[in-house]
Amino acid sequence: TELEVVDLSVGQTATFTADALPEVTMSGVIGAISQSSYTQSGDVLYTVYIKASDVDPRVKWGMTVEVTFGSPQ
Repeated sequence: TELEVVDLSVGQTATFTADALPEVTMSGVIGAISQSSYTQSGDVLYTVYIKASDVDPRVKWGMTVEVTFGSPQ
């Protein structure tokens, strides 16, 4: 959301876990953050692109993941 994106930066680490694979933690870094927003259910959202470095082969397009971002650089 607009409240969270201000704390993110390109190069910042990210870890993520697919809801379908709660025992598997994957990682990557923020590669880009969209400069334009979109609105969904009254929230202003920005797309954050993560360059994943180790994705479990069982992860499929469209699966829900929970992302945790590391400390800003």
